[in-house]
Amino acid sequence: FQKANLPFYFVQLAPYAAYGEQSLFEFWEAQAYTLNLHHTEMAETLDLGDAENIHPAKKEPIGNRLAQKALANVYGNSSIVYAGPRYDSLRIEGNKIRLFFSHTGSGLKTVNNVLKNFEIAGSNNYFYPAQAEISGNEVLVSSNLVASPKNVRYAYLKNASASLYNDEDFPAIPFRTNPASWIESVNSTFIINSELINEGEYVELKWTTIGAKQVLLNGENVAMSNTIEISPDSTTTYTLIAKNETDSVVINKTVYVVPNELKSWAKNKIVKVSSTRTGFKPINAVDEKLNTSWSSNYTNNEWISVDLGEKVPVKLVILHWNANFGKAYEMQVSDDAQNWKTIFSENKGIGGMDFIANLQDSGRYVRMNGIARYGSAGYDLAEFKIYTTAERLTGSLKDKNGNIMRGTPMVLGKNLGASVAFASDIKNWETIKNSGYNTIRVCWVDPWYKDHEKTYWRVSEVLPYLDKCVENATALGMNIIINFHGVGSQQDFDKQFTFEFEKEFWESVAPRYKDNELVYYEIANEPTFQM
Repeated sequence: FQKANLPFYFVQLAPYAAYGEQSLFEFWEAQAYTLNLHHTEMAETLDLGDAENIHPAKKEPIGNRLAQKALANVYGNSSIVYAGPRYDSLRIEGNKIRLFFSHTGSGLKTVNNVLKNFEIAGSNNYFYPAQAEISGNEVLVSSNLVASPKNVRYAYLKNASASLYNDEDFPAIPFRTNPASWIESVNSTFIINSELINEGEYVELKWTTIGAKQVLLNGENVAMSNTIEISPDSTTTYTLIAKNETDSVVINKTVYVVPNELKSWAKNKIVKVSSTRTGFKPINAVDEKLNTSWSSNYTNNEWISVDLGEKVPVKLVILHWNANFGKAYEMQVSDDAQNWKTIFSENKGIGGMDFIANLQDSGRYVRMNGIARYGSAGYDLAEFKIYTTAERLTGSLKDKNGNIMRGTPMVLGKNLGASVAFASDIKNWETIKNSGYNTIRVCWVDPWYKDHEKTYWRVSEVLPYLDKCVENATALGMNIIINFHGVGSQQDFDKQFTFEFEKEFWESVAPRYKDNELVYYEIANEPTFQM
């Protein structure tokens, strides 16, 4: 199902007396509208229904019609007539309406020389039974009750039966010339799987069009429906234009790109706010988790500031808002948290994500100073990200090359399936590295579980997962600190604790990675660097 040109063929719902009259016709109309999607087809059933049986017995003709469609459209037999007449357009001729069709085949015909189930209406769209006659490959419709006709419909009945065919015995599908308001001559969807990426990462663009004759992506002709992966070098807006002879749809999607030279500085920094609601802690705004947030009191003049620890160039700020966002606010910097300089003003905020780039000022403190909010609740900010060109030095421990170890933890344990899967996936390591970190501290927590009489891995069971972590670190040139999480001051209460398990661990691990200069060991439970 990931192929843009995959044929999708389906069967029209057959007439049945127990269906609601209007709902059945509208369902037929929706099915017919689907035919505007490329590589779709529908087997006609208007002449194969059973008013008393929701599962009509005539299955073979349906199979034959599906086969004809496949032979013509998939297997290249273009000379085959594979569909019945389909309404195309109309022309008003005095008190009559002339209907034009596609898929007329060798010509139009009727059953018993009588065209049934046609109705006609004037400008009030009140429909009357109509007389209809075939005129070449067209149909003329009229009624003595409608002097100035505007619209025609065919088979708008739950017990409708086919009366209009082409010479190849395919029936016309039901139609009306005044379709429902939701039916558009051309329509399109355009989806991106991520609006924010780091430079070098890929984003998926996916679009589907209905009724289009031409589709353009940033000015280039593309398939009517498709999915592509692309890696923009910088923030890029993608414009999709789907159009036919009369209408067009234009959709813009922007992919925001964080340049590699910028480093994230706000994570887990000290946060101060003007107010906070219970359960919505200020630190939530800098934990880099979109499912947590800070929320203020229900007033406009609220603020949140982040202490970066030192004065740095502020180049980019990203705000991820929830439902109650800042319609108007200022981004400000300060060296002392007292005197603030406004470096950006927003007056027409629409929520979602604000990507505030090309900033040129410096400061130790960065503040979102609210002026007006959307909604009756307080400001609700999921993430407050701050980027700078400065390296974030968060500890004093250096690796063998003299570089400060900037790290973040991962956890392994028998009871921690999600954490183990996260640590095993190199894509997560790449994301961490692209965020400016060069070290991962891998903590094996099963010793704690063992000492507390819970299920745990033995040393031999954790070694394959440590191997995978070391493999990921080596592939990306990152330091890895292996930690035995079960000793130190927190174990003083456990009078039964022995060091035999730890001894077995280190005797297995140390020789295993002795030739890998990226591997470090942490034999105490206290972290060797700040995160």
